[in-house]
Amino acid sequence: LVPPGTATPEAWGWRDGRNYVELIIVDEAERLRPTALELLRDRYDIVLILIGMPGLEKQFSHYPQFYSRVGFAHQYRPLGQDELLFVLERHWRSLGKTLDPDDFTDAQAIAAI
Repeated sequence: LVPPGTATPEAWGWRDGRNYVELIIVDEAERLRPTALELLRDRYDIVLILIGMPGLEKQFSHYPQFYSRVGFAHQYRPLGQDELLFVLERHWRSLGKTLDPDDFTDAQAIAAI
């Protein structure tokens, strides 16, 4: 992750004249202009994973040179209650905590997610 305002080659993965970046994941990609995506594509020979709102691929279909390089688009469905509890219990456990859906604060965290 490159901090905002950082423009050094090292921050962008360059070391000794070589690019060590192989993958960039962009969240909220629908907010990027096509010029920014072209810059990422042209500057690096890398894999881009774009995460965004439904219809993101349609937005980029207006830019044929970029869109022709889209491998696939996958729309994730929201997690069900059991799936959400499963994921959160594993995450809580990795933090050394125990998830208790009956506890008010844990229930609020679950509801927020």
